[in-house]
Amino acid sequence: MTAKGSRVRITVPPMVRLDVSPDVVFDATPSLFTLDGRVDVPWARIVVHDLPESAVGVSSDVVMLNNDLQPETPQTASIPINSNLTVHVGNNVRIDAFGLKARLTGDLKVAQDKQGLGLNGQINIPDGRFRAYGQDLLVRKGELLFSGPPDQPLLNIEAIRNPDATEDDVIAGVRVTGTADEPKAEIFSDPAMPQAEALSYLLRGQGLDSNQSDSAAMTSMLIGLGVAQSGQVVGKIGETFGVSNLALDTQGVGDSSQVVVSGYVLPGLQVKYGVGIFDSLATLTLRYRLMPKLYLEAVSGVDQALDLLYQFEF
Repeated sequence: MTAKGSRVRITVPPMVRLDVSPDVVFDATPSLFTLDGRVDVPWARIVVHDLPESAVGVSSDVVMLNNDLQPETPQTASIPINSNLTVHVGNNVRIDAFGLKARLTGDLKVAQDKQGLGLNGQINIPDGRFRAYGQDLLVRKGELLFSGPPDQPLLNIEAIRNPDATEDDVIAGVRVTGTADEPKAEIFSDPAMPQAEALSYLLRGQGLDSNQSDSAAMTSMLIGLGVAQSGQVVGKIGETFGVSNLALDTQGVGDSSQVVVSGYVLPGLQVKYGVGIFDSLATLTLRYRLMPKLYLEAVSGVDQALDLLYQFEF
């Protein structure tokens, strides 16, 4: 059976709207479904709403239980499906997701067999903007490389600050590499310079001033960016040692910035230990929940304090 069409509108609420022009051949036997051909996507709009900061991904070792509290058996098609499709992404396909607003083009090979669904090919970002570090950055290069599972593309994206708004003819930007579930972001510049200097050009369009507080602010921000990318690793370490919600973070600004590790050693008892980035002064904080929204907090550092805290929303 052959299926052909031109600009058939498909909507997948609430994120995807697209027009497809299929030219595929479908062959069915009692033991196998086979799908071959080509699908053009001349137009599409993909909008992915931002997730809350507290959202976490589902672990690969999660076991789903049925109503009888027994592990669910993965559902499989009663008749195997083999597919070999070429998907052409046209010039009017746009995405708005996680700070990226861009146009997409490229070609993908879609293959499915008893091993599962796989994608091979490359999606390019010829133009777009990326919201990061409080800036609307211009996408200078964007590539998504697929070679296997569809949810594991390799990223190679560079987004730069508008050169017209940057002094000294410096190009400063962010380079994102790695896989989609564990991307790595780094700051770069042309010409090459120290990270704190490059960050200053990225955020402010100019280099660091000579005063120490300016440099300290950029250095503490860089440390904070590195700490933020280590969150998943730190959480797994905490689970190993029985500490729940173990987190590594930064707090304070400038010369008073600290790297802080925190976690719950007992239900309701949180321990924080912070070390100054520039002065190496340590602070130990114990916070115990007496009742919902009421906490007793003890702080030991340069100063000693015992506080009774009440948390409320307005």
